[in-house]
Amino acid sequence: MKLKNRFLFFITISISIILSVWAVLFYYSILEEVYDEVDDQLDNYAQLIMTSFLSGSMSEFYSGDGSNNTFELYEISQETAKKKPKLRYYESMIYIKSKHENEPARVLDTYFVNAENRYFALKIYTPILETHDLRRAILYWMIILYTFLLIILIIVISVVYYVSMRPLYKFLDWMRNFDILHPVPLDNNTSVKEFKELCVTANDTLQRIDKLYQSQKMFIANASHEMQTPLAIAINNVDAIVQTDLSEEQLKYISNINKTLMRASAVNKSLLLLAKIDGNVFIEHQKIDISEIINAILPNLQEVYSSKNVSYSVNLNTCIFDINPDLASVLVMNLIKNAIIYTPNNGEIIISCGENNFSVSNSSVDNIPLDEKNIFIPFCKSMNNVNSSGIGLTLVKAICDSSNLIIKYFFENNFHTFKISD
Repeated sequence: MKLKNRFLFFITISISIILSVWAVLFYYSILEEVYDEVDDQLDNYAQLIMTSFLSGSMSEFYSGDGSNNTFELYEISQETAKKKPKLRYYESMIYIKSKHENEPARVLDTYFVNAENRYFALKIYTPILETHDLRRAILYWMIILYTFLLIILIIVISVVYYVSMRPLYKFLDWMRNFDILHPVPLDNNTSVKEFKELCVTANDTLQRIDKLYQSQKMFIANASHEMQTPLAIAINNVDAIVQTDLSEEQLKYISNINKTLMRASAVNKSLLLLAKIDGNVFIEHQKIDISEIINAILPNLQEVYSSKNVSYSVNLNTCIFDINPDLASVLVMNLIKNAIIYTPNNGEIIISCGENNFSVSNSSVDNIPLDEKNIFIPFCKSMNNVNSSGIGLTLVKAICDSSNLIIKYFFENNFHTFKISD
């Protein structure tokens, strides 16, 4: 869940609970005020009736049909009076003769004693149909007000959140587009102290990473360059020794030394090439037909690895990439060579070129897919093979990245496939 959605979710829940509690309290407070007003009127009317009754002037009152205040006045025993509460308010239904129907009414139920110590019960009814209508109206407008406030609050909070968190999203975009080869400092002008500190920390970290990366790249380039000369001298000396009279056992040892030196030289050259790619040395790009490079390279590789008895299925159409010519050759060479090295004896390799892509597939040794997270990491080989330098696919990935090409790996029908497209 995104931070914004999570924030709005909890804010909405919190505000909904607060507004709901407020709405319920407000609603019942309004009803309480309405009923207090009705009860006060009933109480005043009851005092007037009792005063008139005790003074003998009841002729001005009429116990009507319920359309206005209606009352019942009758004598009760002392025992009955003592069982009744002195004053009670409640709601009941009364029959209105003029309308021939029952309507809700508010009732005041009390009793009093006259001078002769006789007890009288008094019930006063007042219709509250208008009060019910008022209650429904209050509830209706409360719901509208509640919904309106909730929507307005969510909109206001969303706007405030977006404005306040804009530096964070700018920082995330900067992180998402960060390129170690072309580092761009974070320019995040804000008045928020925490975001200012984040910007300063990010730029300091960027400088340290860039410095470390440049030092590492320079070390690899210098080390590889310094190693290349002694390796070449050692290989030449081994070749010179081979020309002398040696026993069969000595030739065997010398051959192993030569293979080791050749492999070390190949790794060293690959590291040098990686350093040059990272340094953007190969800036010249042009339209290259990959199918022509495959036709030029494949026969040589087939001859070198003829002992593996691999069958080849080649389907080549024109495939144009905008790429440096030297890097294009290295790309094709490493991809096909990697497929041959890791193809079992009597296996199969499929090479195909389309309009904007080409792929190389090879049959698997153990029917197990490669680890997609690690296959392009230097010296992280999927299987132990002395003929592999461990850096071929790393070179392929670096060339694709520098040439804006996309490389994908997938495993189907016991075949490993690497597909490159623009």
